[in-house]
Amino acid sequence: MKKVGILVGHYGSGTGATTSEKDEWALCCMDAIQLSTLLTRDGIVEPVLIGVNRNEHPWDLVQKVSRISPPSFLGGWGNIDIRAAWAIREGVDAAIEFHINSHRTPVEGHEVFIRRAPGPLTRRLGQCLINKMECLRNSNRGLKHKSFRILRKLHAADIPAAILEPAFLTEDSLDSTEWRDKYVSAVRTALYHFFHL
Repeated sequence: MKKVGILVGHYGSGTGATTSEKDEWALCCMDAIQLSTLLTRDGIVEPVLIGVNRNEHPWDLVQKVSRISPPSFLGGWGNIDIRAAWAIREGVDAAIEFHINSHRTPVEGHEVFIRRAPGPLTRRLGQCLINKMECLRNSNRGLKHKSFRILRKLHAADIPAAILEPAFLTEDSLDSTEWRDKYVSAVRTALYHFFHL
């Protein structure tokens, strides 16, 4: 069975982007847990959650919008090197990291980041994700190449990896359970397509 690392960005000292009503980290945790639940139920791809405490229900996260204590021996999920090392240790076949975009002025749209000069599997993963995210009905900002640290670390271990940015934090669509379900379902379908399942 293939394994996919499901990482949540901005665990540690920062919450990532925030507005008065939304917290990037809490929203990404909900998406990651929902995807993990769907993949577990399907029994086709094994999810490996990284940056989320599995013993906490996702709706509790939204209510509290507080930090979950990561395993103390790891020193904290906020460290990108630790998230990457955990994915490598778990032997994942691919990895995605959940984020939500932000900008100083109102902007909308989705995008996927992969490493600069990606290998064919990373390119395929990114293309599968951006193609399936078309269903979100916001602007397709495309597949972008950037050498973020998490992508470099996973690439060095030959793990195809991508960062997902489904929307900007100011977009109203993030308030819709239906829209968020559609997003997570699109990611699941993209992973199955990537793994030829």
